[in-house]
Amino acid sequence: MATQVTLAGTYEIQTAARCLVRNESGDMYLIAIRTDGINKLVSLKSSDNGDTWAEQDAGNAPSNARIIAYAACIDEDGVIRIPYIYNKSGVNSYALRYVEFDTVSDVWQNDVQAFVMLMGAINTITNLSLACAIRLDRLQVAFSDGTSSRAGVVQHIRYTNRTSLGMWAASILVRVNASYPDILIEEILNRPVISVVRTGVADVSIAFLGNSENAASFMSSPNLMLHGYTAGIYSQPSIAQCAKNIIWVVSPNASGNAQIRGHNSGDAWNNWRAAVTIEAGDVNDYDALALATRGYAKFMADKHVFGVDTKVGDLNYYNDFNQFQTDDWTTAIQVDANTDCEQVKLKWANDHNHGGTLRVDFVYIRAGDVWYDYVDLHQVI
Repeated sequence: MATQVTLAGTYEIQTAARCLVRNESGDMYLIAIRTDGINKLVSLKSSDNGDTWAEQDAGNAPSNARIIAYAACIDEDGVIRIPYIYNKSGVNSYALRYVEFDTVSDVWQNDVQAFVMLMGAINTITNLSLACAIRLDRLQVAFSDGTSSRAGVVQHIRYTNRTSLGMWAASILVRVNASYPDILIEEILNRPVISVVRTGVADVSIAFLGNSENAASFMSSPNLMLHGYTAGIYSQPSIAQCAKNIIWVVSPNASGNAQIRGHNSGDAWNNWRAAVTIEAGDVNDYDALALATRGYAKFMADKHVFGVDTKVGDLNYYNDFNQFQTDDWTTAIQVDANTDCEQVKLKWANDHNHGGTLRVDFVYIRAGDVWYDYVDLHQVI
């Protein structure tokens, strides 16, 4: 049963690829932007598996009227790492900042500027998006750095990383004319993998593989899924990794159906499995999907996909327990029948995101408020 996380104010989770985490004690944290009044980051905590939530260390939360995008992940010490973008002083003056939230003491800490970004005018939080992941104390970050290409200004995806010593690598261009990055760190060589939607006459999902854990260049996959075009609407892909280092990307296709493609470890990066339509026919239409797995543990290859049907506005769920294949998907399971759902975000896999092994935790927007729910895998396996 869904629980309302936010009871007052207005909150934004759209710009973050992931924003829900668990620490080693099993406490859950949602990082969001509160947008009524002066924009500020908030950390909302639940110690009872999502039944109740409370903001932590509100007085020390980063606040700035121009905070416009963020992302969150958690490390092995229970510290939530949060890169965020804010407008420093007006047009063409932006910066990537970095802050931490320590879940042991429940305090904000180390709010610093990473580097200045020179971009076109970005005036709303819906223009930008970020994604981050961490392993071996190296934070990997993908972010967009321009306004919507639908508005006639080119948007790019860039990449940077932060070392354990707090040093930031110079950002590098991953892809022009692209938006909505998601990121993971592959299991074997710790290289970043970034999924994006290439925008243009038709949106296309693509995945990029870094050449090292401190990537200086990226190799592009073939076009993975071709989307339809709707003015002002982006089709958002999502990426995750399961056992045997199989990487999956899920995205809507040109008909709005959910599709998934996989890449096997050891194959050339341009050699991907054929796309599989999760649910064929004009049943549901999606412009954004969210994907989760249970991480890298042996035989844990099940996949879980969530999306809001743009025709109806309800929230649907699909799963596939056929291990390393993609041909045993359920039909849509309605999670929330309300017609005003949007922006579903899933908890990351179990790499430094402890607890909840047999459940898929997620948050989403309903009627402007953030709601939490989960899928109990005991009941669906």
